Amino acid sequence: MRQCVNLLWLLLCCSGWYTGSGFVVQEITGCTFEKENATFYYYMTFNRLTAVQYIPTEKIFIHCNEYQCIDEIRMVATNITVKLNSKPGMVSRMQQEESKCQAQVNEFWERTVERRVQPSMKVFLPDTVFEGSIPQLVCHVWGFYPAEIVVSWFLNDTILVRNYTNAVPVGDWTYQIVALLDMRGSMPGNKYTCVVKHSSLQDLMTEDWRLITLIAAFVSWRNAKKSGYIPIPGYNEGN
Repeated sequence: MRQCVNLLWLLLCCSGWYTGSGFVVQEITGCTFEKENATFYYYMTFNRLTAVQYIPTEKIFIHCNEYQCIDEIRMVATNITVKLNSKPGMVSRMQQEESKCQAQVNEFWERTVERRVQPSMKVFLPDTVFEGSIPQLVCHVWGFYPAEIVVSWFLNDTILVRNYTNAVPVGDWTYQIVALLDMRGSMPGNKYTCVVKHSSLQDLMTEDWRLITLIAAFVSWRNAKKSGYIPIPGYNEGN
């Protein structure tokens, strides 16, 4: 299509309208898409104003009207559209570019929006326990895509709570979510299970936590407070 841009420039010069002042002629082509539907576009512009445009649905080139450009530009644009529409090869080329656009969009869509990335997960107790704080078990799930996910807590294989909270974007096209469980009133020997359901997984992802670890950590923290010893976070487990 480069010859069309040159044609616009030549016709402007030959018409006597161009007097030597600066101007910019551009040929613009590209794709826009929403979901999986691509829209191909082609424009020829003069100083950012559209002079010639291809209409994919009608398979023709059209020129600007009296409200879009001045008479001199419209006259040149009309001559260009007549030449383009009289050559079947030009419309065929536009159709080829439109097909290429759709193929590229489909490939991009599959690699981005439709891709599936499996999550990673970890169940743990926070290292730092503050006086008066509520003991909570943490289920951290991260690195997954798309954002829709269900995180559930089970006690001895009986569901306690299902977390539908929206996941948080990380910034690398993946998401993360943190599900907290209040551990007050827990009994020795209880088994807590974090269960993750996500479209990237064929089966549920699970991780268990048994309460004996929690009790040992909590008793150590409570005894340390009574004795006047100030525990250092991360150095008191098992003591």
